[in-house]
Amino acid sequence: MKITPTFLLMARLFIGCIAFASYTIFKGAYIAMHENLLGSSIIFIALGIVDLICSILGLIENAAKWDGNVLMLLFGLFMLLVGGNYAYQLYISKVKK
Repeated sequence: MKITPTFLLMARLFIGCIAFASYTIFKGAYIAMHENLLGSSIIFIALGIVDLICSILGLIENAAKWDGNVLMLLFGLFMLLVGGNYAYQLYISKVKK
């Protein structure tokens, strides 16, 4: 298995984006005024789950070429974490009211 330079670059970028987005959303910098947070949360979670399933199936099916599937896995994880953080912020805002 040969790791390509593009994979190394993209993996670091995705991991950095996951950490930054999770931190900022968790700290409350997550929505614009009048944004539908529930709809956004559902869309992000659904897309994250679909992307995770597709990338896991791709990894199982073709283990020799795994660079693209691992990047898809990281992107699915990113979408799932953003959707989960949105849902958590929605829950916290409802509890505080």
